[in-house]
Amino acid sequence: MNKQKILFVLGLSAAIVSLAQSLYVPLLPDMQRDFHTSLSMANLTVTLFTIAMAVMQVVLGPVVDRNGRKKILIPGMIVYVLATIGCIFSFSIETLLIFRVIQGIGAAAVPLIAATMIGDIFEGKKRAESMATYQMILGISPAIGPLIGGLIGSVFGYSGAFGFAAASAVIITFIALFLLPETKPTTSTPTEKQFGLKAFGRIFQSKTGRVVLLSGFVLYDVFYTFIVFLPTILESQYDLGAANIGVFSLALMALNLVGSKLSGKLQTKIGSVISLLWVSSSIVVCLVIFIFALNFRL
Repeated sequence: MNKQKILFVLGLSAAIVSLAQSLYVPLLPDMQRDFHTSLSMANLTVTLFTIAMAVMQVVLGPVVDRNGRKKILIPGMIVYVLATIGCIFSFSIETLLIFRVIQGIGAAAVPLIAATMIGDIFEGKKRAESMATYQMILGISPAIGPLIGGLIGSVFGYSGAFGFAAASAVIITFIALFLLPETKPTTSTPTEKQFGLKAFGRIFQSKTGRVVLLSGFVLYDVFYTFIVFLPTILESQYDLGAANIGVFSLALMALNLVGSKLSGKLQTKIGSVISLLWVSSSIVVCLVIFIFALNFRL
């Protein structure tokens, strides 16, 4: 069993399905016009996918521990592919929303199982190094997704972006089918039996857990709100097309990755609590500056 090859396939699989979150963000204004719908309905296609993906990861956790990794991974990827094809041929915003939910359900299996399989085959320091490599591969998707989506969408529209996502997912599904082994341990551990909603209950019982979850929820809510409204702002205020919007989204995602890397060093130097306070304060300041600078044009 070539562990590095497995790690690469897992990272690439998660990166490709996560394209569904970033690939068509630059095309939201075009989608709004094509479907003759409101901005809130267009943005809902991002929200529902994310909610479905998050909820299903909690639901699938015990299922993966009980039935195996690959047995859930491949069907999940197939569901994702079929739902993505459904997005291509959606004739209304309501139909698109339905397929986005199904797409999120299928996509949920991939990052969950990828992290689980890495834990199965790597131990100790190697596990930490492998997770870092996995996160690096996964981080490529939000960085280049908006750029690819903007370039494809400027020529073929949002259906072309979904077509690219579907084709990429089909390829990686076949690769995963033939290259990934089943890594489920033959014996269960106490940790596996405790995984699920009860684990979240234990987190909420801790003051630190509640603060971390709440702050993470607020910060990600701000971040994703900014992501979904940025294309509309760039189009309406600065008359930019899908390709140029993709470049701006690329810069945003790339700087997000840089910030993730720097945050680790910052926590080492000044501690997690002070780091969180500094980051949160910086976000507030940047948002205020953005609001006041919004109406200025060079």
